[in-house]
Amino acid sequence: MSDDALLEVRNLRVDLQTSNGTLHAVRGIDFSLRHGEMLCLVGESGCGKSITSLALMDLLPRNATRRADALRFKGVDLRTLSDPAMRAVRGKQMTMIFQEPMTSLNPSWTLGNQLCETLRAHTDATWAQARDRAVLLLEKVGIPSASERLNQYPHQLSGGLRQRVMIAMALMCGPDLIIADEPTTALDVTIQAQILHLLRDLQREFRTAVIFITHDLGVVARIADRVAVMYAGEIVETAPVRELFERPEHPYTRGLLECIPVPGKTAPGQPLQAIPGVVPNLVGTLSGCAFRNRCACAVEDCRNAPPLAVLRPEHGVRCVRAGRLSGVQAPQPDTSAERAECAELTPASRLAAQAEDDVALELIALTKVFRLGRGLFRSPWEIRAVNEVSLRVKRGTSLGLVGESGCGKTTLARMLLGLMPPTAGSILIEGKKIDPTDSAGHRALTSRMQPIFQDPYSSLNPRRTVFDLVEVALRLHKVGTPESRRIDVGEMLDRVGMPTRTHHQYPGQLSGGQRQRVAIARALILRPKILICDEPTSALDVSVQAQILNLLLTLKKDLGLTYLFISHNLSVVEHIVDEVAVMRGGVIVERGDCTQIFHAPRHPYTRTLLASILTPEPGLGVPDIAGDQETGDRCRETENSCGLRPEKDR
Repeated sequence: MSDDALLEVRNLRVDLQTSNGTLHAVRGIDFSLRHGEMLCLVGESGCGKSITSLALMDLLPRNATRRADALRFKGVDLRTLSDPAMRAVRGKQMTMIFQEPMTSLNPSWTLGNQLCETLRAHTDATWAQARDRAVLLLEKVGIPSASERLNQYPHQLSGGLRQRVMIAMALMCGPDLIIADEPTTALDVTIQAQILHLLRDLQREFRTAVIFITHDLGVVARIADRVAVMYAGEIVETAPVRELFERPEHPYTRGLLECIPVPGKTAPGQPLQAIPGVVPNLVGTLSGCAFRNRCACAVEDCRNAPPLAVLRPEHGVRCVRAGRLSGVQAPQPDTSAERAECAELTPASRLAAQAEDDVALELIALTKVFRLGRGLFRSPWEIRAVNEVSLRVKRGTSLGLVGESGCGKTTLARMLLGLMPPTAGSILIEGKKIDPTDSAGHRALTSRMQPIFQDPYSSLNPRRTVFDLVEVALRLHKVGTPESRRIDVGEMLDRVGMPTRTHHQYPGQLSGGQRQRVAIARALILRPKILICDEPTSALDVSVQAQILNLLLTLKKDLGLTYLFISHNLSVVEHIVDEVAVMRGGVIVERGDCTQIFHAPRHPYTRTLLASILTPEPGLGVPDIAGDQETGDRCRETENSCGLRPEKDR
């Protein structure tokens, strides 16, 4: 172990005993971490990133076995520590920030109790000393009125504030190492930028080492010092962040980078370079290179297990063609011939070409007010979640709806789908007014408009097969005969790329991308004209995201679909939509075609959102995005239409 190394891992292996056999989740990885260094672990789901972090913390499930030639932290062999000794290390010298803070914070304890208990469990600090430390760290992480917040419960805070509390809790004992497992995946772009900027500043101030696990390469480019790319339980490439992005050597790394829609570089509406296939099943023994079945550069030598080749200082690659792929470029959709075609297909041009088409969806002054209960000495309160929103979406086009959490996007979608009655306003589909509270109106909605939700695993019945999940809509609407339904479902599943062998599998047996394809097939089986896509790719890896975006673009072109695309990933929005509507506080603050919104925004809130985009450009750092209060001060013109106010004041 080198003198400046805080953590050294050599030949770490983790095996899980399952009903199908032994799953080799981590297959002999090596890496080290220096004091104050930020190491990012990247890769698709199922590659072993989270299992690696749990192995370091000794938090593996009971069916797991951990083995390693070396696992040293601050010179101590973690393999030899007893459970009490490991608990003393875990939480004090080594801590973890999880993806979803609400599953990590105790909902029945105040924030003060949870923060103070963390320090008192590992030190001799008194309650007063622990409280002072908690207030100091809450102020450090940018939480206003820190002393008052100690008496609040987790549900009383927003997602961004809860994540800040988790960071403060991780820093309570002054750890040497923080492991952050997807800490910003569920956050809006502005909150993500704030959290990343905060984490980077605190890491430098306290000289804390960080292992940051993510599949967002834009985040990696802005915060990492070094990057380790994992695939099928192995580290296939490791390098300093700038060198990895400028000179990726492994085909898998290059594939991940090509999957990202980059504003200004990826032509809107054109197919992304998706990686075919999925991560292999790690049950049993894998021979040779695990990536060879998905690799366009595979050769006969790939049948042999490739060694780790060190090409340059700190740049290692596990590939038989290491150092020989720098000049090999995958096909890109921006050749000179295709650029002219892309120019003809820019959002502005497409809108102009379809200016005379019929309107598929129109909202007129749509409003939703939630009224809170009155008390004996209290007036009733109300929240205007959606306030007189008017939108028109032309047939065959797509409208992107963007904004932070809580701005009313999902409430608007729920009203469109008939899941929530509007307080006021009208919904028109192809010029006909629809009443979602009427049974006939609801039937018209479901036949013409269908949703694709964010998390397909929670929206698909786990007890039904893929075929049943898609067919049920036809049976409920009494469409066709059993034989015709069987043919229709088979054709639809084939159209979305689901092979016949998967038709009788259950959602739990599918990958994330396959589940989303099933959700798309279920939405299309009634032949709707409009799809409401509510964050359809936010829970997916970049490679699977590229596959789903390509599928949505193809289906839109082939079937003439109209999309309302809700997302906080602005790079995805720019790539797939024709127009953009920016929502804040229940109102539309700006609307225009993609070119105007992304290149000449007029509203300060839109400019704040665009400044939060993390493109994969090393060296730029994380933008310093102002907090909610300051943003609100800059966007004062919209404040009168949102928020909580007594009914008597309206």
